[in-house]
Amino acid sequence: MNIYSLGFLFGTAFTLSSGFFVYRKNRRSITNITWLLLCISVSIWQFGRFYMSIAETAEGALQWCRILYVGAIFIPIFSIHFILAFINKLEKRKAILVGAYVTGFIELILSFTPYFITGVEVRTDLGFYEIPGKIYIAHFVAFMAAALLIIYDLFSEFLSTQMAIRKNQIKFLFIASFFGYLSGLTSFFPLVWKNIPLIASPFTAIYVFIVSYAIIKYSLLDITVVIKRSIIYSIIILILVVPCYIIVIWTQKIVFGEVSLPFSFIVLALFMLVGLIFPRAKVGTEKTLEQILFKREKSIEETIHNLSNAMANMLDMAPLINIMVETIVKKLDIERALVLLLDEERKEFRITASCGTGEEPAEKNYEASDFFFQWLARRGSTVIKEEIMENRNEPRSDTIIQRMNSILAEVLVPIISRSKMIGVLCLGKKASSEIYNENELKLFQTLTNQFAVYVENAKLYENLKESKNLMRRSDRLASLGQLAAGLAHEIRNPLVSIKTFLQLLPERIDDEEFRTSFLGLTVDEVDRIGRLLSELLDFSKPSKPNFTEENLNEIVDKIIMLVVNEAKKKHIEIERNYHDSLKRVFIDKEQIKQVFLNIALNAIQSTPENGKIRIETRNISPNGKTYVQVEVSDTGEGIPPDDLENIFNPFFTKKHGGSGLGLSISHQIIQEHMGVIKVESEVGVGSSFYVNLPVDPLSLNRRKYENRQYEEENTDN
Repeated sequence: MNIYSLGFLFGTAFTLSSGFFVYRKNRRSITNITWLLLCISVSIWQFGRFYMSIAETAEGALQWCRILYVGAIFIPIFSIHFILAFINKLEKRKAILVGAYVTGFIELILSFTPYFITGVEVRTDLGFYEIPGKIYIAHFVAFMAAALLIIYDLFSEFLSTQMAIRKNQIKFLFIASFFGYLSGLTSFFPLVWKNIPLIASPFTAIYVFIVSYAIIKYSLLDITVVIKRSIIYSIIILILVVPCYIIVIWTQKIVFGEVSLPFSFIVLALFMLVGLIFPRAKVGTEKTLEQILFKREKSIEETIHNLSNAMANMLDMAPLINIMVETIVKKLDIERALVLLLDEERKEFRITASCGTGEEPAEKNYEASDFFFQWLARRGSTVIKEEIMENRNEPRSDTIIQRMNSILAEVLVPIISRSKMIGVLCLGKKASSEIYNENELKLFQTLTNQFAVYVENAKLYENLKESKNLMRRSDRLASLGQLAAGLAHEIRNPLVSIKTFLQLLPERIDDEEFRTSFLGLTVDEVDRIGRLLSELLDFSKPSKPNFTEENLNEIVDKIIMLVVNEAKKKHIEIERNYHDSLKRVFIDKEQIKQVFLNIALNAIQSTPENGKIRIETRNISPNGKTYVQVEVSDTGEGIPPDDLENIFNPFFTKKHGGSGLGLSISHQIIQEHMGVIKVESEVGVGSSFYVNLPVDPLSLNRRKYENRQYEEENTDN
């Protein structure tokens, strides 16, 4: 065995592993499939050369020679197929490709006859080498024709493509193909010059290396780590196989006195087969045994994994806790489970969620300063009641056991976040009366660690929602502040009228016409004040989401009642044009009032004296979806184009003393109603705001459900 033999052996392992790794990456890609076939062909040729170089008899060498040509004949054919697939010219070169395969199969049949290979002979430093037959020249011609076609197509593609990455891919394939075919060409040299050294082996390695480099650096064949693994696997195979092969040969010489190459090859192949199959068989066998012998543990692991994935997508606290407790009880065969969470404000642990059979814990709230919770927080690890009962090493063990009994817990798993205990997962007895094993406890600890992160995220989400609600309420109160003077005037005028009538009443008590007129006017004025105050109270007080079917005409009318006095101050005319058959929409009335109040106040502030505001409602159906549209147009100064794109951004304002939140909050509210708010404006002409709210029942019902959840979660706030 010489350096050339080892080169061919290494090349076999490297090329074959490279081909299979590429194929596994995308088994349906014609490019990956043809690369695998090309690698198999090269490996057959390399392995045949290896065995010819170490063969001890001419008969054995001839057998391996005929085997290696099974690969050698198809190397140029699979190369053409691989390159044409990569540059997307399979259809264009279909006739040539079919002709190449037909020629290849004819060559394959003839390769087993003396017309192709006459025999073999010994060459210096090469071992046995073939003697070409009369038609061998046809193989050489086919080889060179394939080389010229590939180089031509790659060069043409390189010139025509404009993409830099594509050019680099083709460049490396071009260089690799050049060295690859040069490698193949050198294998013909010893047929002409008998004593020339065999240099095909290193050239073949260069070919595979260049393609491998292109795969790693330029994502050739959509792979990044394939060849790195191929190199590692090849080295591992050589390290393991070569010593084994040497031992097999040495053992044969010692025991039998001779070496059988076919037997050695079979043993070597078995070694490689075991090496390739064992890792996969090991994984599959482990999974099968786990499913048979450790079915419950596997089920628990899968349940907790699925539960973690489900909780990761939830931001609301209540459903997050409920789904964890319910899943633990229903899927893991536990009689009862509950979660105690720390209430920071009240400094107590509260039973936030509970599920299971049997009695409920008598107490629902526990002082955070209680010895039991202080001890559990210091301990910071899982507590098993049986261990406490058996060992009694803990101070006040009786108190701990008593408290665990009161919350019906056999196991306590602290929920730790940022080195602080924010809750406890309490697990009752198993329905099967079995004890909790170590693996189960570790899984529960993992679950609570993840749950702690989810709880913190949910708290941040709750704080964000609360901040949003406070911001909206502040905006509502700010809007009312702008209306305060006008509203006071609206209330004072009716009171002045009533006062005047009361002063005249003693003098004209006997005047029936006066009394009737007085009573009618007084009732009307009081009703007017009552409606105005009712709207003010409804608008100013914090309200929970309350989605109902409403007519936007009525809502807009009530908003006009609030702002009409502001418009009168500037002698602005408000024109109303309501659609008589306006469809009803499912909305939160108070939130939508806030939207229209913001828009109306903006319109009044933007409109100069003696201007005009037009409010119009209509049904529209863009893209087949039905909406109710409210248009508010003014004859104000308009909005500059540069400001128009920022008008709904928070804190963007051009008004002195403005907060820049009104339109931003309005935009949020309409989006949450699955609607659209947009504005059109022309400087010096005026602006028009359009609010589109959907009539689609599916959207409305989904929104209704989401806000019911919100209401339930904030009941105690």
